[in-house]
Amino acid sequence: PGDLDAAAGRRTLAIVVGAPGAVVIVEMLVAAGFVFALTLAVLGVLPAFAAWPLAAAAALAVKLLASMRKRGYSHATKRPTMGGISLIFVAYTVGVAGSLVVELLRR
Repeated sequence: PGDLDAAAGRRTLAIVVGAPGAVVIVEMLVAAGFVFALTLAVLGVLPAFAAWPLAAAAALAVKLLASMRKRGYSHATKRPTMGGISLIFVAYTVGVAGSLVVELLRR
């Protein structure tokens, strides 16, 4: 499928930087999201206790990203890969949103 995109003249991220580069960029974006949210928790912008569920979600993300990298990225692995990315997103969202809800209820 990627070869078909390149042959059709599409300029997707994976085509421009290559598949290995695209994997690194996605992993860096996931890491940046967690670093950003954890920094906000440490600085007190997010409730301090948000760091705990975010740290747990970050550990889950590391595990899932490692298993995705090991499995490889292809059309055959697309379904489990998208499931892993979705789980990372849900864990991140629950960590941030959950801490904000708890903080609102404490007031």
